[in-house]
Amino acid sequence: MAITVTNQPAVAQIYQRERGTRALTIPLSGTHANATAVSVQYQIKEGAATKQDWKTLGNQTVTATSWSGSLISVPCQRYLGDWYTLNIRTVNAAGTVLETFTGVNDWAVGGAFASSGQSLIAEWATKDVLARTGLSATATYAAGFTYSRSTAGRGAVAFANQIGALLDMPILFFAAAVGGSALHAKYDGTVSGYWWPLPSSYTSLVLLPGIQELGDLEGVIWCQGENDSFFMWSLNGNKEYYTYNEYDSYHQEWWKAIKAAVPNVPLYHYPIGRCEIGIVTNANHGGVRHYETGNREGQYYIADHYDIVHDGGNTDIYHLDGAGYELLAGRCAAAIHDIIQNGRRLSGGPYIKEYRFANAGRTKVDVVIQHVGGKSLAFQTGTGNGSCWLGFDAGVWNFVTGLEILGNNIIRLTMLAAYTGDLVEMTYIHGTGQTTLWNDGCVEDDNGIPLRPAPRRTLIKPFGG
Repeated sequence: MAITVTNQPAVAQIYQRERGTRALTIPLSGTHANATAVSVQYQIKEGAATKQDWKTLGNQTVTATSWSGSLISVPCQRYLGDWYTLNIRTVNAAGTVLETFTGVNDWAVGGAFASSGQSLIAEWATKDVLARTGLSATATYAAGFTYSRSTAGRGAVAFANQIGALLDMPILFFAAAVGGSALHAKYDGTVSGYWWPLPSSYTSLVLLPGIQELGDLEGVIWCQGENDSFFMWSLNGNKEYYTYNEYDSYHQEWWKAIKAAVPNVPLYHYPIGRCEIGIVTNANHGGVRHYETGNREGQYYIADHYDIVHDGGNTDIYHLDGAGYELLAGRCAAAIHDIIQNGRRLSGGPYIKEYRFANAGRTKVDVVIQHVGGKSLAFQTGTGNGSCWLGFDAGVWNFVTGLEILGNNIIRLTMLAAYTGDLVEMTYIHGTGQTTLWNDGCVEDDNGIPLRPAPRRTLIKPFGG
């Protein structure tokens, strides 16, 4: 019997670093067949290069048939680096090599993010499967983890590519979200499962076991989905809304369970926004509808009032095509990076603050942008995605046909038609594949975070409104 490693890394496994550092100590154990062995050594290769040459395991224990110890301070790879290979050997008192184990290729040390919630983030991992750019993997959990390093859904690839490049380390996307699931069992009338309470929830069956196996996380991303955002069929067969207080209470209880397992892990709360019925019917915005106000406001209340909870951004729409998820996931990654690097509690980039007519004919509107971290505005390039500006006038949507950036915080819009009344509302929506009435090109700040969709919490009011 040769030397074995009981808990060797799996292909495409990405270990979660010790947060705040760029390294991790990894415990290992196994068996060996030579009773004269007194020490176990390890070597880590990064591609063809040697990352750590033969070293003695830290805190090792060697018996006549077994061994245990730790790989000490294994550094994170660069995001565009190469995968690790682990080799193990035993030696006797004279330093003679007795047995050698050639380990698995393609594992890494980096950062792990878990998804939770419903279809808007579950589809990141499944819609429009693409190849990856750097060192990243997608993980699913049943009785244990299954990893994939070759391809993933377009949203997961975009998230890993962007956050991995920004943090310069490998990224694991733990895909735990479930389409159609409910926050609370009370509203699981579609029998798609729920997140609270324990013990029969996705939290206890998938999310918590996965987090505990990973040991730590960079963060849990909660993304609201269509069912919870509009209504749920309660178990008595009625269509019911969460009340404001219900959503707040259930979400707090759910989050306490996560914090009990991993006390310092951040929650990135990525709530769904508001969209109007009938504006768009293409694949990017399928099934667009009003979302129940109390639930949406409850999400924002949580993001604004509770420690370690972050609003990483929001979206106006659900069930996007792959290009739409790419934009959404990339925006989420940029906001999370802003929080990590700059120590913010709330992020999401620039947003609409107020607006006014810019000419007597009421065909141009100046929109004032409030910066969060950034200082200037520019057109986003290289995304292949579009955005939509809409004005609302006496019950009619007025489309935008032109856009200028004036200075550091003003956007001037040219409307399709002159306004007949006062500006009631300006709305900004992300999307792709728009018609000629949709302005092509997102606006972003100098940190690379696109303009936040609007309205965010309440209707935007004109100057003096």
